[in-house]
Amino acid sequence: MHVDCTDDWQMFHATAVMPIAAPTVLPRPERLAGTPATNTVLSRVGEHPSRQGGSGIEFTAIRPYQIGDQLRDVHWAASSRQRRTMVTVRAADLAADLIIAIDVFGDIAGTPQQSTLDVSVRAATTLVGTALAHRDRVGVIAVGGLLQWLTPATGRIHLYRIADLILSTRAAQISVVNPDPSRLPGQMLPPDAQVIVLTPLADERIMPVLHNLARRRLHTSIIDVLGHPRPNRSAGSIAFARRRHATPHGDDLAERLWQLDRAATHADLVRLGMPVQVWTGDTALQLTISDVARAWQRRRP
Repeated sequence: MHVDCTDDWQMFHATAVMPIAAPTVLPRPERLAGTPATNTVLSRVGEHPSRQGGSGIEFTAIRPYQIGDQLRDVHWAASSRQRRTMVTVRAADLAADLIIAIDVFGDIAGTPQQSTLDVSVRAATTLVGTALAHRDRVGVIAVGGLLQWLTPATGRIHLYRIADLILSTRAAQISVVNPDPSRLPGQMLPPDAQVIVLTPLADERIMPVLHNLARRRLHTSIIDVLGHPRPNRSAGSIAFARRRHATPHGDDLAERLWQLDRAATHADLVRLGMPVQVWTGDTALQLTISDVARAWQRRRP
């Protein structure tokens, strides 16, 4: 790397050559209005308006004065009209815990520049950046033969730690080890945490982990990064590797059976209380996150 240095008056100039290692490039995150974690917040100061009354800035209602109300909350215009003291009610600004789980058991190629793990990394980077910008606590779990995790925290330093873990998931991709769902650390999954699992649902070893999350009764949602693609032999997809010698009629039948099997898997996960949304990177992530938020909103008591 060549570095050129000059002073403010352009009188002196120096050039230096500095050797650097291979650069690490993070995916460009998309712009999101928010994360699904905004629908279930905790009793901790943050930036999300909640249903609870508090000292936030979001206006919710006007009610009669009660003992203990502060003078600054008096709504003078409404008080003069009602001929009694009225106060404004504001929503408390609270924060949430968001856990991103990435399935690294396999990487199914879709196009030469995009695979299921690439899509998962893009989605995780966007969600983490948006949640940390809202001052939520964010944690990451890389589910594979080598279980990696970062406990929920906030701050820019934590963002860099998460980026290092996300970018290292490909190194732990190839593994024949079956994970033990009981190894998921308790401090990694705090109560009332929101969990988003990014997975192609192509490896059966991820299912015990999903069942474990369902038993913990967390707010869990699954984003299927594979969807229902049509077979593409030139892409080298392992999902269709066994069908390269099949007849055309057998190709159509195998494809229909495979799609029915994936639809049944989605239905089983929904029955466990984990809504499933599909995002393959071809559309805006905001649309999928909005669907996830609506699914969590319907589950709220």
